[in-house]
Amino acid sequence: MFDPKITTDIQSFLMELSSVPLGNLIGSIRPGYRYGYIGMKDRMMYPLITPGAIVPMDEKRTQIVRGPWHHETERPIYFLEMRTGFACCWCAVEAAISFCNRTRSPRHICWFSP
Repeated sequence: MFDPKITTDIQSFLMELSSVPLGNLIGSIRPGYRYGYIGMKDRMMYPLITPGAIVPMDEKRTQIVRGPWHHETERPIYFLEMRTGFACCWCAVEAAISFCNRTRSPRHICWFSP
């Protein structure tokens, strides 16, 4: 069930609501993209991405891109599916790193590729 407080893949939620594949309707607007919802309690990328935002995800981009970046707005942002839910964050090859708003330390998510 949809919880507006947490980050989730919005297409999966829409497809649960109806027998009509609403997720396909969104996909037809921009083929090759899915959409994610940033939960109201998710401040991982704030203020770049505000809670409650709907973000597009390019399904063809599945590899982490290495820097260097000169500004935080140049870095690609990833929408990750994990066992415990979803996260929208920056990534480095070693770990997923959240936006640091100068008052919190980065969040590290271990990722092991097969």
